[in-house]
Amino acid sequence: PVIEIDKTLLIPDEDLLPISRIQNLFGDLKCLIPEETYFCDLIPDLKKGNSGVAAVGESMVFLVDQAPWFNQAAALKTKRLKGFTDTLENQARDEEIQKLGLSYFILERLKLASMKDYEEKNIYIAFYLENDKKLAVTKVFAFKASVFPKIVTQVDTQVFSDYQKDSGLAFTVIDTLYRMY
Repeated sequence: PVIEIDKTLLIPDEDLLPISRIQNLFGDLKCLIPEETYFCDLIPDLKKGNSGVAAVGESMVFLVDQAPWFNQAAALKTKRLKGFTDTLENQARDEEIQKLGLSYFILERLKLASMKDYEEKNIYIAFYLENDKKLAVTKVFAFKASVFPKIVTQVDTQVFSDYQKDSGLAFTVIDTLYRMY
């Protein structure tokens, strides 16, 4: 089924942070100001390594190590497809694994956050890969904080059950709530 996308729920293209700006955040201090520390204290994974949260204008950018989330997603895909194998580099290019990785991160970590005080913000989940001591943003998911409750509901009730059933509908609704680049 085709689901209409309500463009008012999405961050407009012209307002999206460019990957280069997000990539530059690795050199900036993160988890310092109160709006950043809220998330970093709630999700201790964000205080490890090169991860963190950075406020950029009216946006909150989460730098998230893709390895644990994409590995978990690849394990689910392997279970469903029986015999599927993948490397970290390939996972960074596999859209299904990227979306499942985001879903795991939301369900297991970000779901705990209250977005009430951040409803006017744009949220960016930027997954990165560290390879040969070089950091690279591999995939960014951007959404308005105001749609976060809808995203959580979809992940909680639909994504994993539809994915495991191989129904092809796993990401149908959630894909209408964020931009992926």
